[in-house]
Amino acid sequence: MMYPEILKEVETYVTDIFRNNRIETLVFHNLEHTRNVVFHSKEICKNLQLDEERSFIVMVAAWFHDIGYLIDADPSGHEMRSADIASSFLAEFLSTKILALIRDCILATKMPQMPKSILQDIICDADLYHFGTWDLFSLNELMHKETEIRLQKKITTEKWIQETIQLLQFHRFHTEYCMHLLNNQKTINIERLRAILKLRNR
Repeated sequence: MMYPEILKEVETYVTDIFRNNRIETLVFHNLEHTRNVVFHSKEICKNLQLDEERSFIVMVAAWFHDIGYLIDADPSGHEMRSADIASSFLAEFLSTKILALIRDCILATKMPQMPKSILQDIICDADLYHFGTWDLFSLNELMHKETEIRLQKKITTEKWIQETIQLLQFHRFHTEYCMHLLNNQKTINIERLRAILKLRNR
C-alpha cells in the first residue's frame, strides 16, 4: 500500500473514532481541531518542500496526535496513548523505523514543546498554529470551557487570560515559515489580551 492510500485509511480510521466516541466535554480537542492540525501540517510541509515520505510521517502524526483524549479526557499522558493507538493501527502497513518517527512526532506535541527534528518542529507548529492568528480568541474560549469541565471548577476570565498571556510569552514557533508568518500576530494577540485584562481589572 502506498503512502497516499495509507493516509486515506488513517483519515477514515481517526474520523470514525471521533464520530463514534463523541465526548461532549471535549469542546476544543475534537475532530475539528485535529483536521486543523492536519491542514496546517500539510501547509508547512509544502512550504518547506518536504519529500513524500517525510510529509506522510507528519500528516499521519497530525491525524493521531490527540486521539488519546478519547480514551481518557485527562490530558496527562494523552500523547503516549495517541502514539500507542497509531502504532497499533499502522503496524501492518509501515516499517518499524517509520512508526518510530511517527510516534516521536506525536510525543513531541507534549507541553512544553521541545521538538528535536524538523518533522517534530512542523507538527508542534501546526498544533499551536492558532497562537499566531485571530482564531486564538475563539479557540481559547473553547479551551477555557473544556478545562473548567475537566477540572469541575470555575476559572475566572481574568485568571485564564493571565495564564494565556504567560503561555504565549513562553511559546515559540520552531519553523522559519511559522516564525515569519505568525510571530507578528502572536505579539498582537498578547497585547490585545493585556488590554482586555486591564479593562476587566479596572
